[in-house]
Amino acid sequence: MTKPTFYAIDYGTSNSLLCGASQDGIFTDVVLDKSAPDPTILKSILFSTDSDHWVFGAEAIEQYIDQPGSGRVFKSLKRFLPDPTFKGTRVFSEFLSVPDLIAKQLRCMRERANDYFDADVRSVVMGCPAVFSQDAESNQCAFDRLEVASRAAGFDHIEFCPEPIAAAYKFRHQLDSEKIVAVADFGGGTSDFTILKMGRKEFKPDDVLALGGLSIAGDKYDGAIMKDIISPHFGSLITYRRPMSKNNMSFPKGLIRKLCSPADMLMLNRGDVLDYLRDAQRYITKDEDAYKIDQLLTLIEERQGFSLFKKIEESKIELSDQRESQFSYQYPMIDVEETIRQQDFYSASSQFTEDILACLDKTLNQAGLSSNDIDIVCLTGGTANIPTIKQGLVNRFQDRLALSEQFHSVVHGLADRAQMLAREA
Repeated sequence: MTKPTFYAIDYGTSNSLLCGASQDGIFTDVVLDKSAPDPTILKSILFSTDSDHWVFGAEAIEQYIDQPGSGRVFKSLKRFLPDPTFKGTRVFSEFLSVPDLIAKQLRCMRERANDYFDADVRSVVMGCPAVFSQDAESNQCAFDRLEVASRAAGFDHIEFCPEPIAAAYKFRHQLDSEKIVAVADFGGGTSDFTILKMGRKEFKPDDVLALGGLSIAGDKYDGAIMKDIISPHFGSLITYRRPMSKNNMSFPKGLIRKLCSPADMLMLNRGDVLDYLRDAQRYITKDEDAYKIDQLLTLIEERQGFSLFKKIEESKIELSDQRESQFSYQYPMIDVEETIRQQDFYSASSQFTEDILACLDKTLNQAGLSSNDIDIVCLTGGTANIPTIKQGLVNRFQDRLALSEQFHSVVHGLADRAQMLAREA
């Protein structure tokens, strides 16, 4: 049996996938996580109980749930790539940079694929957003970090391919004539758009008419539910007054932003944050609010942020086709019950939807086209199912929407590109 000479990796904010490729063919359905509902999908989650013990995906979730207070869990690490202010974090006795942490998952994927194929593959086509950041330096920082992580994982030859273009590689096989296609990839961390000419012929770089994207996607919508609906249960609206002061104080906006980010929440178990919360609790203006700070301290100290956001994500999914969701989260010293109405979710996330659709319109404008000029819109990624986004797409493109494979279209397209490179090698 021919073995792959390239891997194609879709390293995502929420999910990661891998395919193989050689000049003779493409190898799909690579098993990365035998414990997962879909074993070809490895959740982008890491868990460690000591410096030498790291687990990933379904096993990471299972061990975290079994022993939440005894280890470190990491989620949505991809969102830190373009953030030069976040250098890394100390894990037990070792400081690990952003590339160090991401390399652990990429190395896991490479080693599992090598075992699966009985091969030693050192070339990779790595998926990336169309734009990591609108800031040029931050955008370059993200690519530099992802390259460092890929090399640390064991890859010597690395080529980046924008994820929406990868989805186009896969989608072109479904066309019978040349079309003007818009590819919209809505993930967990970024929303990316590509406008291009596409047919069954081999894809060329000058077929791309415009690229656009922004760092707003599924995690931001989870954060909107947290900010407007759930965080008041954890004291986000409390006020406190220090002795000898006449002014009431409230939570710093920076802290609230971190509480509303699935990735940042997991980094809050620091002495300065905990000291601040205990200090605020001492001087709270309403005694009946003290329990809210207790709930927040427990949430942070017991590292329950991952579990809480998992419940929030479940409610978000329910709100795609239900008028309300009954949110419930219990843990010792935490008890939150809340009815989340669909309309409240829409209101909380309206700015994100406006920004995403505005970015799409800007990308069309860069291509010199209007929505009426687009023949087909290829949609991929779970965030495309949010009703307000879907309605915005329908308003622009009517019945020209084509839903591609939710999770696999990008990695299959990356494998298509990898096979082209293998033939050129």
